[in-house]
Amino acid sequence: MRVRRFPRRGRTVRSLMTPGAITIGPGASLTEAAVRMRAHRVGALAVVEDDRLAGILTERDLLRAVAEGRDPQATAVGTAMTPNPRTIAPDDPVEEAATAMIELGVRHLPVIEGPRIVGFVSARDLLARGRSRPVDFDQLTYEPW
Repeated sequence: MRVRRFPRRGRTVRSLMTPGAITIGPGASLTEAAVRMRAHRVGALAVVEDDRLAGILTERDLLRAVAEGRDPQATAVGTAMTPNPRTIAPDDPVEEAATAMIELGVRHLPVIEGPRIVGFVSARDLLARGRSRPVDFDQLTYEPW
């Protein structure tokens, strides 16, 4: 049996995170959010209001809203987002990000430096970029729509 090893100790979130964050306002529609997620090939958007992180909208949030019968064109992001998400700092250890994701059952953590969002760290970042061998990200792309 082959044992998968976690990324080397001592690495920080900054070394694995996806810098920059695709943002959206809380008043935008879920349809607009889905279009933006697909266009940028991301699974989460930072919901920003008055230059501060107000929440996160993930694929799961979108799916939940649709399953509840909400009209994506008429439903505001702010009503479907996860408010006040757990965040992590870029200089925190990678192990802390992985532990938080496991404990919270999430796949994305916003990375905050001071008052602003500087990126996201995702489960894919931890699994793919933490490896010593390069990964072809086109092979990992899955677009259910």
